[in-house]
Amino acid sequence: MPETAYKAELAALASHLGARRGLILDLWLKAVQTDPHLARHSRLSRSQFYDQVPAILEAFERELRAGHGSEAAAAEEEQREGAGDHGLDRWRLGYNQSEVIREWGHLQLCLVDELEAYAAAHRELEEDVMSYARRALA
Repeated sequence: MPETAYKAELAALASHLGARRGLILDLWLKAVQTDPHLARHSRLSRSQFYDQVPAILEAFERELRAGHGSEAAAAEEEQREGAGDHGLDRWRLGYNQSEVIREWGHLQLCLVDELEAYAAAHRELEEDVMSYARRALA
């Protein structure tokens, strides 16, 4: 696949995720709300719950648009720092490590579900596109 087509497909996926970011966040909140092992979220406002996660998702979208190279590496580092800040904020709110990991796992599953739904709806995509997206998410 030519590099321009590959980047265009990654950009289309990033745009799709950006358009669905609010829904992804809502699905994540619902997953956490229904987890019997997580209760601290009920004390948080919606904006406190979402915390840095919208910015982390935006950085993931930028990484997809960038494909490979320094721009993608910078977006990946921004995601990593945002995730660390998110964990630190949760710790300050009284979460323990297993609660943070469990909550983060719900977010990851929501994102994996979204990637899989996109792949199913766009069967014409080269496998490398979704493979890159899955690896970037991981």
